[in-house]
Amino acid sequence: MDPIVEEASNPSLPFPDITRNLFDLTGYCSIVTGAGQGIGRALATGFAHAGSDLVLVDLKPSVLEETAARIAEVGHRVATVVTDVAALDAPERIVSTALDLSGRIDVLVNNAGIMGYADIIGITDEQWDRMYGINLKAPMRIMREVLKQMVTAGRGSVINIGSSWSSRASVFNQDGGGVDYCSAKAALQSLSRAAA
Repeated sequence: MDPIVEEASNPSLPFPDITRNLFDLTGYCSIVTGAGQGIGRALATGFAHAGSDLVLVDLKPSVLEETAARIAEVGHRVATVVTDVAALDAPERIVSTALDLSGRIDVLVNNAGIMGYADIIGITDEQWDRMYGINLKAPMRIMREVLKQMVTAGRGSVINIGSSWSSRASVFNQDGGGVDYCSAKAALQSLSRAAA
């Protein structure tokens, strides 16, 4: 008998259960930053439809409440944190809210971010610091706080929303972002790999 066929017919080999919904998040608690609109809102809504409770984070209360209302319509628990992700107390507030909501944290999506179009000659230190503060330092600080819970629980996933411009910077094509944005997203990509 062909050894490949023989191995495939061996019932002791682990085969994935393809009848199971691999996107089932029932009982999970997921955090999405920048959840008030765009990608963040779409992800949060998708997570809710997959069964997850949500902690929504955004700077703008009005759009955050709109997203929260959509999640509530799906039928899952939802809590909001109105904050600038770069605020010193943001990580602790986010984690505390998630633990109060469900006692666990299963998923963190670091989606909040800003765009910039500065060139290397014209950029100011303030622009640079703001870009890195929101697009790199804030995700690191939130990850650091969330990972303490995930390590203790022995489970969890972190998703950092990057950009294709992190590997193909585009100062001359302003649709792609400037040196501040491109380099901050490249650093976020490296941070994600190093943390993993």
